[in-house]
Amino acid sequence: MLESYVSALDQAMGELASKPLGRYEDLNFGGWVFGIDTKEGVVFHAFYEIGDHMKIKYISDDYELYLIQQRYSFNMI
Repeated sequence: MLESYVSALDQAMGELASKPLGRYEDLNFGGWVFGIDTKEGVVFHAFYEIGDHMKIKYISDDYELYLIQQRYSFNMI
């Protein structure tokens, strides 16, 4: 599950790299749905969809958010 999360997050960040800094919601990649704020460098929600009605909520802790901020460089202006 963690491997699919990282892969989907990489795809989402690749797509957002060419967009203006800001808050993006409902980004769908590999079954994961993300909310990402590129201005703040934060994944504010992520969940994995299983079928039509079941979702697994993934809640990030502060340390993981720190690692995400370190891994992806945002052009802070």
